[in-house]
Amino acid sequence: MMKVLYVLPIDIYSGTEFQLQAIDIYRGIKCIMSVCKEDTEVCISAPPDQVSFYSSLLIDREIYPYAEYDSTQILAYDIVAFHDSEIGEELQCWDNGDYSQIRDWLAGELNDNKPQLYRISRSGSHMIFEHNFQGGLTEKAETALKTHYFNQTSMGCSQGPYYYPYGFLYRHVGQGPTNPMGFRYHKHTDCQNRQKNHKVIAVFGGGAARGYYVHDDEVFSYLLEAKLNDYCTEQNGLHFSVVNFGQPGYCILSELTAYLMFCNKLKPDIVITHSGVNDFLFGLQSDSYLLKQFDYTYLPKLEGWAQKIHGTGPVALERQNNAEYSEPHSIINAYYTRLIQFQNIVNGRGAIFIAGLQPTVFSKNAMSSREKLLLAVDQLSLGKRKDFSVIIKKLYEDYIQLIAHKKLENFADVHSYFGRFGREHSLFADDRHTYPSGDIAIAEYYFDYITRYVMTKIL
Repeated sequence: MMKVLYVLPIDIYSGTEFQLQAIDIYRGIKCIMSVCKEDTEVCISAPPDQVSFYSSLLIDREIYPYAEYDSTQILAYDIVAFHDSEIGEELQCWDNGDYSQIRDWLAGELNDNKPQLYRISRSGSHMIFEHNFQGGLTEKAETALKTHYFNQTSMGCSQGPYYYPYGFLYRHVGQGPTNPMGFRYHKHTDCQNRQKNHKVIAVFGGGAARGYYVHDDEVFSYLLEAKLNDYCTEQNGLHFSVVNFGQPGYCILSELTAYLMFCNKLKPDIVITHSGVNDFLFGLQSDSYLLKQFDYTYLPKLEGWAQKIHGTGPVALERQNNAEYSEPHSIINAYYTRLIQFQNIVNGRGAIFIAGLQPTVFSKNAMSSREKLLLAVDQLSLGKRKDFSVIIKKLYEDYIQLIAHKKLENFADVHSYFGRFGREHSLFADDRHTYPSGDIAIAEYYFDYITRYVMTKIL
């Protein structure tokens, strides 16, 4: 049996509307169970003066004051997971509060690579493996990583993009099960050789499509599958599988490459790209020559990889992200050109292509107080630009105006749909990634779009 010590924080937001909620902790437990073996025991500990508070939140769980644990007892656990005390991914909680003592004990007394150390996000959506205390991976993750050469050569990467020919793959060990290529496509094993009434929808995009802050059963692709199957049981007898090919950092060209490499054999009936932000953001940072001449937008981290491969330092290049915000047309045109290319390839395979424009927190007509706090903490994590809200709104406006005069087979404007939500709805965990409530709204939009405009075409 695997033993996990789950350490709850000194909640710096206690007594406010931002204090840790029971649902955040239960989602943390769910996250632990999705990463660990089925026969896992989770022991919950908390600061001595907050045990009663957490016990009132978790009435069905025993909470132990962690002051009772000495280093020998802690080392008996396979995993120690700390729940983040801060809102926002950029702030670390390791040096805050009394449980820094536990961290110090572990730093000095780790042996035999036990225990592994994880940090659980504030919302309980995922676990972050702490490399400073790296002691290997859980058995589930390690088995999946032994499947091919490029997984084996990147075993030290527990979260983030890693090298793979023709682009990159993404790994997040602490987010739950994935297939060997890092996709949340691990339950759909019966899609390739399917019956005529079994329809497959392939969803592509970046971290927002993958579901960066949500569990497997909370991501919009999962919810969309359930809604479609409930609807079709009553209407037409079709059965749907919605397969998630989203990866953090993917631009539309990365999605197209992933479609050709990993999805083509599935012969999906519908392909959805839920995208926009990464292409616009990375377009601000991509090499201007490649952007203008070849419609090539890429993950900025790839420049650092090139420097390491060739042993060079940063090269001064002309950028698009200057103070005057010049030439937005190049960024928009690159995205649109690759979008049409993707559509033509999908149509050529006899499938329907849906171009979904993903929402951002700026798509809403007003932000909730929690969303405002998240943005203040993250300092607008998209490029860390203080003027990002102005830039992204302008790019979205220009893009929508462009395609109004162009031909897209199916344009799903999720961005504009989110304009109906105001300050009473907390849908975003940062400026582009959604909470479960946001994924519910996205699933509802795509369900409505497919049943209205697409369903009759695949009957």
